[in-house]
Amino acid sequence: MTGKSTVWLAGALGVLALCAVAGLPLLRSMRDSSGPGAPAEQYAYRQRNNDAQSASVLWQAPTFSFTDQQGHTLSNTDLVGRVWIADFIYTTCTSVCPAITAKMVLLQRRLSDENLRFVSFSVDPEHDTKEALTQYANSWRPEEERWLLLHTEKDTLARLADGMHVATEPTQDPVNPILHSSFFFLVDAKGAVRSMYDSNDSAALDRLVADAKQLLASSNSKPPGASATAASAAVSGQALFMALACNACHTNSKVAPSLTGLLGTSVQLASGEKTTIDEAYIRNSIVAPGSQLVSGYLGLMPSYQDQLSGQELDQLVAYVVSLSSPKPDQKPTLRPEANPAASSNASRNPSRNASATASASPAPAVLTTDPVCKMQVRADQEALHSDFDGKRYYFCSPTCRDHFAQDPKKYLALP
Repeated sequence: MTGKSTVWLAGALGVLALCAVAGLPLLRSMRDSSGPGAPAEQYAYRQRNNDAQSASVLWQAPTFSFTDQQGHTLSNTDLVGRVWIADFIYTTCTSVCPAITAKMVLLQRRLSDENLRFVSFSVDPEHDTKEALTQYANSWRPEEERWLLLHTEKDTLARLADGMHVATEPTQDPVNPILHSSFFFLVDAKGAVRSMYDSNDSAALDRLVADAKQLLASSNSKPPGASATAASAAVSGQALFMALACNACHTNSKVAPSLTGLLGTSVQLASGEKTTIDEAYIRNSIVAPGSQLVSGYLGLMPSYQDQLSGQELDQLVAYVVSLSSPKPDQKPTLRPEANPAASSNASRNPSRNASATASASPAPAVLTTDPVCKMQVRADQEALHSDFDGKRYYFCSPTCRDHFAQDPKKYLALP
């Protein structure tokens, strides 16, 4: 194996590590190693090694025509004359996709050029209807008119994926989840793909911002630095909280803990240690979210260390503290809750001693495995679940739950 091959393999394994967080098997896109059918990941690492992120055209983006979240038809020809950044997601994903979309939001904040477009292709045609995509957009960044989330069709999605050199497969084999790339794609105003960028690599995202500005400067009259000035215009913690789409994850218990009433509570960390949520913990969670991860959650949140000025960080921390402070009429609760049955019993018996509840050590939430797609999911009272033979099983999506309901023994290896 050559030195370059070794570097590429190491990088490719890094991409697969991100997919493994969601329980994804090896990407089928590794099937080829060279030639016109080579996977996008190989192009990306080859470019990185040659330091030629935007110097050449890699391939022409394939033709497509899909419907966006507003019900409007969008084709590749509609994007001619505009630089665009694309990714692949699906809205029911609670692992890799929230991480990708959080990075997409950061890109939207850093690149404010009106001529730029952000295109998210759904890889779940069955579920991701116009309504589902509208809800997803509204939960993340409702004011971003440049963001186009596209409802795809099974056959045309397959052609798009092949044309973009990626594997994007909905769950036809029930033992596998949806396969899709975790890369961003930069496409120029003539519809040519210029480069790919690993969404899990902060240095790659910095290169994407620089390369996008360069393409924008060559395709319109805006100066390359215009977007950077606009991105620093946030004036309040609440504005930053909304601009960074923090609520999209922290209102979904499958992705991140709720912030309501969190301040002053004791939680167990993934390391096994316990800590009390205070202002210092909140600040550290914003700049280094993986260092004190709450037990039962995946490390999906990106670091905002280099995305905020000192003043912006102070404002955001103060706003999160205000959200997390217990309200005068709020009853103490255990968080996070590990036992759905206990939570249900508590809701049926509101007269239980409040002081005992407040002083009790909260049990950590737990992760379990979806028996269909093998993805890690949270086991809590809000998770999709189904009971079989006296045991409760949890699922990442209605699709997996329905497959399980049709033949539970198939997925439990039972006779």
